Amino acid sequence: MIRIITLINLLFFMLMSQGSNAQSLPEKSPSREGVFIMVDKMPAFPGGMDEMQKFISKEIIYPVDAISEHIEGKVLLSVIIDKTGKVRDIISKGSPERLLEKEAIRVVKLMPSWTPGIQNDIAVDVQVSIPVIFKLDK
Repeated sequence: MIRIITLINLLFFMLMSQGSNAQSLPEKSPSREGVFIMVDKMPAFPGGMDEMQKFISKEIIYPVDAISEHIEGKVLLSVIIDKTGKVRDIISKGSPERLLEKEAIRVVKLMPSWTPGIQNDIAVDVQVSIPVIFKLDK
């Protein structure tokens, strides 16, 4: 039996909990200029984190080659939730195997629109991290 575990990066939870104390500085990455990493109100997946975990678990398909080669591990994705709530600019920040990375990206591209992040009462683009952990039951 195959078990897929999805987790939301601890940093993401920390950012969500900061609320109005969050900094309003945009990220300095040239490819993501004007994108915030901390805002007054962080973007939210419809129904919350439990619903996001259910969504990923339902949609993800453990790659057959990864199963046969017993490949497990965490794929860390950096995504932008834009000011309309759309998921865009998915970048892998680490993966044990390209097969797992491709599947994690495929599923995140399927995500419905989120509630966008808010800074100073304005919807803004926000970068968030989504780790997806692939684990085979032994």
